[in-house]
Amino acid sequence: MRTALLISLCCIVAAKHHRHRVPIINLRGADQLVANIREDENVLNTVPDLAIVAETALQDLCVNTSFPPWKVLFHLKHRLLIGILVLQLLESRFAKEITYFLHEVAIILWTLGKVDHQIAVLKASDSDCGSPYGEICEYEITNGLKDFPFAISKQGILRNTQPLNYTQTKSYILTVVAIDCGMRRSKSALVTVNVEETCVQGISHTNDRHVLIYLLMFLYSNCGLSPATVSLLPSTSSSSSDESDDASSLSEVHFDGATNSVVVSTNTVKGLIPDKLALSFSMKHPKGTKEEQNNKQNILCESDDFNMNRHHFSVYVRHCKLEVVLRREAGSQAEFRAAEWRWAMPQVCDNEWHSYSLLFNGVDDVHLVVDGVSFKADERNPEILDDWPLHKTKQEKTKLVIGACWHGRQQTMAQFFRGSLSSVHLLLGSTETPAAIECAHRCPEQLQYTGIDEIIEGQSVTFSSDQSIVTLKASNTKEISKMLQRVAYTNIQEKPIPGHRSWNMATSVECKGGKKMELPSVKGYIFVEKESDPVLSLSGSVVLSADQHAVKTGTPMIPDIQITVSQTSSEGEVKDVTSSYPLDYCKVHLKPSRDMDLEYFSSPASLIASLQIDFEHDKEGILLRGEETAKGYREVLSKIHYFNTRPDSYSKRIYSIQCAMLKARVLSNELVVTVRKYQISSNNDIY
Repeated sequence: MRTALLISLCCIVAAKHHRHRVPIINLRGADQLVANIREDENVLNTVPDLAIVAETALQDLCVNTSFPPWKVLFHLKHRLLIGILVLQLLESRFAKEITYFLHEVAIILWTLGKVDHQIAVLKASDSDCGSPYGEICEYEITNGLKDFPFAISKQGILRNTQPLNYTQTKSYILTVVAIDCGMRRSKSALVTVNVEETCVQGISHTNDRHVLIYLLMFLYSNCGLSPATVSLLPSTSSSSSDESDDASSLSEVHFDGATNSVVVSTNTVKGLIPDKLALSFSMKHPKGTKEEQNNKQNILCESDDFNMNRHHFSVYVRHCKLEVVLRREAGSQAEFRAAEWRWAMPQVCDNEWHSYSLLFNGVDDVHLVVDGVSFKADERNPEILDDWPLHKTKQEKTKLVIGACWHGRQQTMAQFFRGSLSSVHLLLGSTETPAAIECAHRCPEQLQYTGIDEIIEGQSVTFSSDQSIVTLKASNTKEISKMLQRVAYTNIQEKPIPGHRSWNMATSVECKGGKKMELPSVKGYIFVEKESDPVLSLSGSVVLSADQHAVKTGTPMIPDIQITVSQTSSEGEVKDVTSSYPLDYCKVHLKPSRDMDLEYFSSPASLIASLQIDFEHDKEGILLRGEETAKGYREVLSKIHYFNTRPDSYSKRIYSIQCAMLKARVLSNELVVTVRKYQISSNNDIY
């Protein structure tokens, strides 16, 4: 706002003991003394530094100025009147506008791990004339969080700092501001960087069938599976021999075949495993060496806890066979009955993911389901070995282990499993039906016929086992045309995967006289569109006022904040979906960082305790995190207070608020709030 000021000194000196003389400014060889005031500061900077010729300096000199004192190169005691004559005034009256942007920048996925040093060049224009306010000196990305893969240079060159991956994030939204040479900032502009998927020639990594690594919980209810089923693997991918109560169907644990295993808590499985059970798990197991194939590799093992090594129940891999031992306990009828089953199949050692379900309805009624298909048994496969019940002992306590077997006599783990396991589920006291297991593995995308009640004589509708093929028969073209209109595509996934599904229709006609003719086939696509990403928005007062007393005793930081989530439908209608999306975190950052000795915050502790939110604070500000509704976050944020034990330390305080959801994939706008502090005099004047 103010620049290029020529300072001249006019002195009025009154001294009893010194004759009047005028101080002379020491220009140090310069033609004039030039001072500059930045528009965002009240600091006067002179070139060269302000100095007085020593021979003309007064012993006592004082400077009156409306600016804070600055360093001078002479001793001041007497009163000196400094007159500032403005020779040039350049005002920054116009806002900086980013007038040219490639608002959508398409980026090719760098499969070789390359970093592009110039994605795009961003340009901003300034209506001010001259230097410095008519020139852009810097650009800044204001919504860049930690590990954000973008940076922008002072020349506006946008680049990525690490390779972009289409499978991780398909697009990024950047908020960019331009800063002129007087440090004035422009309004923010949004830049969208779309990451394009690379084209790979040829066909690769295709499967002739889809194998689920885990069963989604909604399938349990849809397919009639028992809710009493418990998950045995811990919720994290790390494994140890420590007991764990927590479990998750999404767990995947790799076992090295030598050291690691997972002990199932006695709170998860209580008592001995009975002969009625359903065990489901997903396994990826390599073939290994012949020596490794000779050893038992236990997937799940229940054995004596102390003094003995008896295996009460164990599921293991040996010689690339899936083998199971289930010994009847002491007290069972003393009969020589089935106790060991050995299934030979290629899936066990192909080092691919497969799902297995062992269904025991007693030792004489055992079924195996692999990848949702019942295993077809014959006379030799599986091998079934008989044994007597276990003998009675005083020691009945057992230990249940995943990935190894506990040997109580040696008090050590043995027979370790090598490979990966996921979704180990166990149902005790009852079993599932093969039909329910097959239902859980059924493809969620199927064809249906919606006109079953309209079928008349001469018409028929038949489906393949997985309902991916439907065959229609009718007497004439009119009937078959109507039947085709009743064929529907269904997808029971909670969030269907976007993309296109191709379909083929083959038609054959039987003419009079028995002649058959094939008509040209027809191809088409069903497009599943991606649901538009929700938009998370923050709004509220951006300028607040508080007197020094309120700041000292605590003033609300964001009293009227509003958090909304909107989404655009395929018809272009914007809907409020705030209640449908929980937030991951909200952060409040002070600018500059807070003085830990003077500034602090208060939070509604009882309210936070009732919500799924953790409250943290550091030098930067506040972090609220935890999956909670937007309403819960808004209530907490509106009740946070800011304190400053020395309120006159700042004339104003600036802080920003930003929230995130969907695993931080969707970020809100950055709401910047300024709190202006004022002081009330005894006459109720505000200054």
